[in-house]
Parts: sequence; C-alpha cells; structure tokens
Amino acid sequence: MRRLMKSTKKSIALFLGFLLLNTSCIENVISDFEPIELLAGTWLVQGGTVYLPGSGSLDLFEGLEACEKDDLLIFTSFGVYQREEGLLSCDEQSNPVFESGTFQLAGNSIFFVSQDEQIIQAQYSVRFNTLTLSYQSEGVILNFVYARI
Repeated sequence: MRRLMKSTKKSIALFLGFLLLNTSCIENVISDFEPIELLAGTWLVQGGTVYLPGSGSLDLFEGLEACEKDDLLIFTSFGVYQREEGLLSCDEQSNPVFESGTFQLAGNSIFFVSQDEQIIQAQYSVRFNTLTLSYQSEGVILNFVYARI
C-alpha cells in the first residue's frame, strides 16, 4: 500500500510537471504571434455588461433581441473590420453589413475608424478563442465578450 501511494504521488508530480511545461510552451507560441494575427477572424458576441457609477453592473446580453445576439464582428489581418448580421436579421430590408471601417492596435488599445471617420477607442484582450472589448466613457464601462467561430 505504501509503495502504491509513493508511485501515485510520483505519477501526479510528473503529470503536473508535464502540464506546467506544456502550458508555458503554449504561452510562448501564442506570444510569438502579432496581435493583429490573434485578432483576425470572425467573432460572435457571447455576453455584455455595463457598469454605471452608483448602480453597479447590469447584464446587457439578456436584453438583446435574438437577431442581435448572433451578430458577427470580423477582423482582417489588413486592419479592416466589419459588423454584420448573423443568420437572424433584425431588418430584412437593410444591408447585412451595418458597420465597417479600419482599425489600429496600440498596446492593449484598439481604435475603430468607421466609414464616417468616427473614431472609437476600446481596450482589448485575446485569450485563446475569447476576445474581450472594453469601452469607457465618463465612468461608464461597457464590456463585451466574443468567441471565435
């Protein structure tokens, strides 16, 4: 029994060591990519919250229409973005692309420049297949979480 326990502890230690080494290798591989390469692709909104000073956080996602919950955010590696309707369209008569423009990255900031030259700044982070965008203005914070599809 003592021998079995010793063997089990050794196996667990080896497994944890292996896991730790592989996790650091994955982080190194991810850090070798340029931020724009990690961002490039199609993203589907998964959640959203708003923080209002004095009121706390509110869930924005539950208040969205079904046709808004499947909207897509698309980034190219050439610095172009667009927001478009998913499978469920909110307005059958409108263009499926409802916003487009260019974007630039600077540190953990992303600057969206729409077709009408409006500039919107957000903080972003990409972790595996999850994108988080955080917009702040006058104490109000909007957070959106997207999944890569």
